[in-house]
Amino acid sequence: MNKAKIAFGKDKVNNLLNILQRYINAGYAQDRTQFQSALNVLEKYYELNSHSNDIEVRLLEERYINLIKTVSVRKVEIKGGGTIVEKSDLLKGGKGNFQELAFSRHSIRNFSTESVDIDRIKNAIRIAQQSPSACNRQSARTYIIKEKERVEQILSIHQGNRGFGHLIQCILIVTSDLNVFRGANERNSNFIDGGLFAMSLLYALHYEGIGACPLNWAVLKENDIKLRNCVGINDSENVILIIGVGIIPDELKVASSQRKSVEEITIVI
Repeated sequence: MNKAKIAFGKDKVNNLLNILQRYINAGYAQDRTQFQSALNVLEKYYELNSHSNDIEVRLLEERYINLIKTVSVRKVEIKGGGTIVEKSDLLKGGKGNFQELAFSRHSIRNFSTESVDIDRIKNAIRIAQQSPSACNRQSARTYIIKEKERVEQILSIHQGNRGFGHLIQCILIVTSDLNVFRGANERNSNFIDGGLFAMSLLYALHYEGIGACPLNWAVLKENDIKLRNCVGINDSENVILIIGVGIIPDELKVASSQRKSVEEITIVI
C-alpha cells in the first residue's frame, strides 16, 4: 500500500498467531517455507507498528514474542513484509532476458498521476496474443476501461482493492469466449486459455514498463451481472480476471512474496 494504516489488520494477525501456535503444537517441520515466511511477516508487522500505542497491537506483539521463544528453527533470509524498489530497476528487469523479466515483475499497488499510454497497453495485448490456445481458437478478449467514473464503478463492484484502488488509472478485463468451445469435455478450456493469456499479458505489461495488479474475479452471480452491465460484456464470455494498471512511481514498496522451493512443488517420477 502507498500509505499503510497503523494498527490495521489486527484480526488477521490474531488468526495467523493462532494458526502458527497450532502448527507448533502439532509438531510440524519448522523449517518449511510457509512457516518461516509467516514469522517474518509478523516481524515486519510489528516493525511497522513499533510506534503504535494501540493496546491490542501490543498484546499481539507479546503473544508473538512468546511464540518465537518456542521456535527451534529461524530463517531470517525468507521473505516477508514489503520491499522498497526503484522504478528504474523494475524497468531494467522488464527489458532483460525472460528470467530477469519474471523475477522483476511485481503486483503494483501504487501508481503515479501520469496517464497510461493506451498504445502501449495495446502492444502488450498484441504480445499476449502469442499465448497458446486450444486449436488456435484464440478465445481471449480484453476490455480497456479508462473512463474515470466507470473505473471507480468497476472497482466498487470488485470490492477487493481497498487502500490502493483510488490510485488505479485504467482497468483491463480479460474474458474468454465460450462460443469457440464445444462439448462438456471442454468446459474448463476457457479458463485455461484465458489464464494463459492473462499471465502473458501481465508479463507484457511489465515489458512495456506499465505497473499492473491482477484482481481476482471470484464473485457471486449478482456482482458478475453488475460488471457485465457496467462494461457491456457479452453473455458468451466468462470473466477471467481484472487488471488494474498505471504508471509506476519513482520509488514504491512491493510485497515480499516468498515462493516455495522447487523441491516442494516438483514431483519426479
